[in-house]
Amino acid sequence: MRLLRRKPPIWETEEWDNLSWEEKMSIWRRHRRYSMILGFLWLCTFLGSATWWFSKYAAGGAGLRELCIVLACAAVMGIILSLAGRLME
Repeated sequence: MRLLRRKPPIWETEEWDNLSWEEKMSIWRRHRRYSMILGFLWLCTFLGSATWWFSKYAAGGAGLRELCIVLACAAVMGIILSLAGRLME
């Protein structure tokens, strides 16, 4: 259960105070880049799910069940990407 007992992010440790400004900025840039990539992945999956629902809606076959599927997909992908972001820290 490494996921539940993870190390704190480096900026919450004593080691952070000993890093130079350049090292801090490189860590911040890397973290920002990863966060942007994960956010883009979530956005793509959400838009894909929404497009699927709208295509079913336009065909007259979308109902509450399909809408729940789209929302569940967005929630699951958000949880997975949040956990992935925590593993990168």
